[in-house]
Amino acid sequence: MAQISLAARNEPRECLRVVNVVAERLQDRGKDWRHVYKALILIDYLLRTGPNQVVTEFRVHAHHLRALEDFSYVDDDGRDQGLHS
Repeated sequence: MAQISLAARNEPRECLRVVNVVAERLQDRGKDWRHVYKALILIDYLLRTGPNQVVTEFRVHAHHLRALEDFSYVDDDGRDQGLHS
């Protein structure tokens, strides 16, 4: 994560690329729930350690974050991986 943050900090185009890839991952569903989870962890890290451009770019993709309010995925063992308490 540190390397991603550093790359985003050093090159504005790289920052945009990172944000776009993460935004794509936020749209994954079903068995790819881990992509969403890891994307959220990376977003948190980038917002704290990345360049200010990250905040601006993620505002553009805020609708993807809002869509996760109703995220749900029940795995084969019956566990709801999207459950938030």
